[in-house]
This record gives sequence, C-alpha cells and structure tokens, in this order.
Amino acid sequence: MTSRVCIKGIPKQFTDERLREHFSVKGDVTDAKVVRCKDGTSRQFGFVGFRSVEEAEHAVKYFNRTFIGTARIAVEFAEKYGGGGLARPWSKYSEGSSAHRLVVAKEAAAAPEGARMGIREQRKLARKARAAPEEEDPQLAEFLRVMQPRRQAAIWANDDALQPAAAAIEETGRLFVRNLPYAATEADLVEAFGEHGELEEVHLVVDKATRKSRGIALVQFVEPADAAAAAAALDGAIFQGRLLHVLPARAPPAKAAAKGGDQNGAGEAADDAAGASQAAGGGGGDPKPTGFKAAREAARRADAGNRAAWNTLFMRPDTVAAAVAAHYGVSKAELLDRDAEDLPARMALGEVHVVALTKRALGEAGADVAALEAAAAAGGSAAASAAVPRSATALLAKNLPYAVTEAELAELFGACGPLARLVLPPTRALALVEFEDAADARRAFRALAYKRLHHVPLYLEWAPAGVFAAAPPAAGVRVSVKDRDGGAAPTLAAAGKEEEEEGRTAAAAAAAADAARDGGGDGDDDVAAAGESATIYVKNLAFGTARGALAAHFDAAVSGAGGRVRSARVSTRKGADGKELSAGFGFVECSSEEVAKAALRQMQGSVLDGHKLVLRLSMRKDGAAADPAKAAAKAPGKGTKLVVRNVAFEATRKDIVALFGPFGQVKSCRLPKKFDGSHRGFAFVDFLTKQEAAAAAAAVAGTHLYGRRLVVEWAAAEEGLDELRAKTAARSRADDDDAPAPAAKRKKGSA
Repeated sequence: MTSRVCIKGIPKQFTDERLREHFSVKGDVTDAKVVRCKDGTSRQFGFVGFRSVEEAEHAVKYFNRTFIGTARIAVEFAEKYGGGGLARPWSKYSEGSSAHRLVVAKEAAAAPEGARMGIREQRKLARKARAAPEEEDPQLAEFLRVMQPRRQAAIWANDDALQPAAAAIEETGRLFVRNLPYAATEADLVEAFGEHGELEEVHLVVDKATRKSRGIALVQFVEPADAAAAAAALDGAIFQGRLLHVLPARAPPAKAAAKGGDQNGAGEAADDAAGASQAAGGGGGDPKPTGFKAAREAARRADAGNRAAWNTLFMRPDTVAAAVAAHYGVSKAELLDRDAEDLPARMALGEVHVVALTKRALGEAGADVAALEAAAAAGGSAAASAAVPRSATALLAKNLPYAVTEAELAELFGACGPLARLVLPPTRALALVEFEDAADARRAFRALAYKRLHHVPLYLEWAPAGVFAAAPPAAGVRVSVKDRDGGAAPTLAAAGKEEEEEGRTAAAAAAAADAARDGGGDGDDDVAAAGESATIYVKNLAFGTARGALAAHFDAAVSGAGGRVRSARVSTRKGADGKELSAGFGFVECSSEEVAKAALRQMQGSVLDGHKLVLRLSMRKDGAAADPAKAAAKAPGKGTKLVVRNVAFEATRKDIVALFGPFGQVKSCRLPKKFDGSHRGFAFVDFLTKQEAAAAAAAVAGTHLYGRRLVVEWAAAEEGLDELRAKTAARSRADDDDAPAPAAKRKKGSA
C-alpha cells in the first residue's frame, strides 16, 4: 500500500480541482491530477495523493465502486513509477503496448519523407557521415587521445559506462529533491532518506517572504555511496502522495562549508550567512579582523559544531560575579577583594547561587532543566559515548555579559528569522532562543557563533531535544522571564528564605545553602509551598504517548485557567529487553493548586491518542518530591561521605571546608597527599547527616574552583586512601594489559 491512489472511470468533464475537492473529505490531499492526451482530452483516469498511507487506505475503502454523477469509479492503490508491479500496458497511449506500436508505425508511414526528420537532425547526420581527420590518420588520433585535457581522459577502463548522474552523486554525496508536498517537514525527509545511510544535513528550501516550503530540498549524505543508493531507491518513489524526483546536486560553495553542528549543518550559501551576520547588529560594529585573527576566527566558527567542546551549563565568571554583587548590593571590587583569603571559595559559592537561580528561572519559563543537566553530563569527553539528541530549532547562548538585555538578544537573533520564544534568566548567565523555522536557526548558528557581543565572544550550542515541554505562546517574540525589578542592572530574587548576613562571604554561603535547601534551583519552591496537589496524576495513557504530547494536551486548559504547565512526565518501566517502556500513567505539574484543580475539572475524561484519561490530584506525602536532597539521601548506597575529584592543586583544605560548610556540618575533610607534600587532586568530605551531604552534592557538582570543574561523587562508607590506591592500581594493570609489551632489555655485560 502507498499514499497515492489511482482512480479509473472518471467523467470526461472532471478537472484537477474537482478531483481534489471530491477526495479531500477523506484526508489531506497533496496531489490531484487527471491524465490527459496531447490534445487535452481526458483519458478518464487520474491520481490522488494523500499525506499518509492510512488516509489513502480510508479513501480506497470509502470511494471504491462508488459513483461520480452517473459514472462508476474504481479506486485502487497506485504503484511506483517504473516498478515491477505494474500490469502489461494495453492502451494506444502507453509505450510498450502493441496498439501504441501500430499507432507510431501508421504515423511514420503517413508522414512525407522530408518531414520525418528535421533540418537540424539532417545536418547532424551529414556531419557524422563525413570522416574526421583523425579517422583517416591513426597517428593523429593517438596523438589527440594522449594530449587531451586530464579531465576528459578516462582514468579507469569502465569510465565510459559510468552514468553521468551516478558519477556526480558519487563525487558530492548531495541530492536535489523536488516535487515535495508543501506540508512536508525536514523531519519527514530525515525519516525517508535516513533509511539509506547517515545524513549530514537536510535543508528544506522555504520562501523568504511567506516562510512556506517551495517544494524542493537538498539532502547531504556522509557517505556518497549511500546517496547513490538513496537516489536509486527514491527517484520516482511515492512520498506523502507525490512522486519524488531526485537529481544530483552541485557541491556547496567553499564559503558555506562551515557547518552548524551534527545533523544541524549548514545548507545554504555563504552570502546568506554573511547577510544575517551583518543584519544582526547588537555589538558587531568592530571592524573585521584580518590576517591571523581572521584565520583564528574562521577556525573557531568552523569548529562551533564540535560537541566535545560544548559545556551546556557554562557560565562566564565575570557575569557570575556581577550577578552576585548586584544581588547583595555591593560592587564587584568589594566582592572580589584581592586581600580576601577565601576569594576562590567565595566565587565558587557565588556560582552555586547563580546556577540555582538560573535553573529556577528556566523552569518557570517552561524549560526542562533535567534535559539541560543531562546534556551537560554528556559534554566534553563523554560526547562520543553518551550523545544527547539536539533540537533543530532551539539554541543555547552562553558567555553572555551581565549588561546584555532581552531586547538586544531579540534584535540580534531576530535578524536571522522569526523567534518562537526567548528565555533570558535574571542572572544573565545563559539564554535559550527558539526559532520558528529550523533553517533560520541554522543561519543564526553560522552567523552568530563567536560573534562579539559587547566585548566578549558569543558561545552557541544546540539545545537538547525537547528542552521545552509546551508549545510556544500564541504570537510575537515571546520573552518568558522578565527582570524582577525592571532596572538596567536588576537585583536577583533570593532562592527561598533570604537572610541578611554581615560580610560578603557569609552572604554568598547563605544564598548557596538556601538554594540547595530549595532543591537545587529546579523551580519547585512554589509547588512545594502549594503542596503536591499542584500536580495532576494522569491514568490510562496510551503506551505510545510521549511527554511532549501530554504537555501539549494540557497546555490550553492550564493557560485558560491563568497558569502554565511547568513539567509533564510519563512514567516508564524496563521491558524484557531492557528498553524503557511507558507504564501507562504520568504526571502534569501546574503552577498552582487552583490552576491544577481547574484543569482537572476541564480535562477529566478527555481523549488523548485514543485513550480516555482518568485524572486526579497527586496525593503523595508532603516532601516526597519537594525536597530532592532528602529523596537522594534515602537512595540505597548513599551515605554521608563525598569524594570531590578534579580539585586544583592550588586548593587547600580551608578552601574545601569553606565551599562545603554552608550546606551542613562538616565532620571531616581530607586531602590525601603525595610524598612531596602536595595533594593528589581529590578530597573526602564527610557530613553529619545524609540530607546535608545530598544537598551539597546536588549544589556543588559542576562548580568551578580555581578554574577547574569539580566532580562530586558518593563515597562508600569504608572507602579511603587505601581503597582508592587499589582502584588506581587495578586501572593501571588493566591499561598495561592492553598496551603492547616493551622490548626486552639486554643484560649488563652482554655482548
């Protein structure tokens, strides 16, 4: 079965428009055509294409053996053009039939001798009849064959048999696809062409004025052989009711070779990227660098899509210091007092505080903080083994200066295309920018990566897939997080209970501890205050329902009640093969208890993916999910001791205690040392209770101390220096076993 149907017995007066209108009652019609003769008369059959195979199947069952006026039609599935399932041709209009051969023979016999061949064809035959000079002289023919240009010479013996189209595809690995349905998306093309090999980029050409598809696309494969196989399989194939036409595409210009990263690579010409870069003002007034600087900037832009260099939750230290100073009403000079003994710990605690507030603000704006944390864990050296799917329309902007405003970012990114939403937390540490069209997002990535914004380069990264659980608001450029005080340098709202402390170090420590007690800044403060009744328990979910579909189903009802969907989750379980399967129920978290109750009343009994939902307020015990530190402390295998790795060699025990002290009472802190007196780059921190250890682990993980990113892990209760030495020795022995054996040394005194 295909998504294209063939209709036989159509009345002669039927047009393409009437055929489309007649069959559109059973689905989305992408193509409708009545086959006609050369003189325009109808051959009384045609083709109708539907968006999906299911719609075509319904149309066949509904319309087959029905009547259009007084004509009875037959509807059946269409076969691929040139496929082996076609019946033997019998019509006089179809090539290959005996009736067609008779018609051609009669026309040739009836035509005069001179009219059978045009003047141009006659001249070509006359030129071919004349003998060429090289044909008369074999030595001249050999000389011309040897001295012909290299591009015309045959390198292999079978070069002449190679088809030009196949040769072009083998050279570039790029395909030009036309006759696409206007409703087709890049995701549809990825699904269709991805079956034949790994794709590097898919670019759907859209009209710049209307932002609608033009029905053509460019598909770039990683391996040219896969492109050739895809062209052979899909040329003339039925795709969403239309017949694809696949041609070899020319290689992109050298200036457009800089890619946007992974599957979101560049697909447009370099002049588009340059035009977008010039249109995006916002700090691009500096003259273009030349020489070494230009080469270095070009290399950075070309490497912007390297996932190993991405750090999702990277925050500019200067922005962190400015945010903390603005929050406590002090200057940066006072905060970064050069004579202070605890300056590294003070900056680390400030980063903890800013990270907590940033996560909370992103959660309030509808972003999935867990997806960002998973992407951060999969960055760096783990990018190859733990790849995280990336969005095609959402960008993560980092290394922002604290003075940047939402209007500046909207103008900067809006020059590349319409924005769906823009989220800038009050901390100014990073921003999430979502475009309406994937092509605009790619253009922005190419044009703005490492572009100067104020006085610093802009770091761009593709956001994780599904970073936004709900669809963007209705219209316009949406800015989801407002400055709480509305000033040019806004102060930050405290995370949880704020306490006025004397001294800047005590203030930063109190803020970090408050953020940790509120759950690491995941945006659960008002939910915890309102109780667990702000979460709706959803039963009877279809096993194929995803988190995004669940959030979109409740979004309209929650928005109508004056709230927002903060998160949606589908519970899973492990199947027999180890894969995650839906458990048939989920949770939708609203912004308040009143909004959750109103949405429950409205959505009770609604149908999602063919299943009637059963809703009730979540009745978990208070604090079961409001305090992740307590939940983490109850997990098996987690005690009160933490291992802190990647500690800078400049750090001291006093710095570690100052960093972890605000989260609870530290019983002991040890930095194992070498024989020369320097420590080994890791530390043990033991807390009085499990809850304090869990809060510290959740808050400090990923914080930078002396410029190095700390890795916080749980330590076994009995794990100490001897156990770590044993583990290190075991790893060394495993590495030695894998390494090649060294050459045997000669004994002393041997000849």
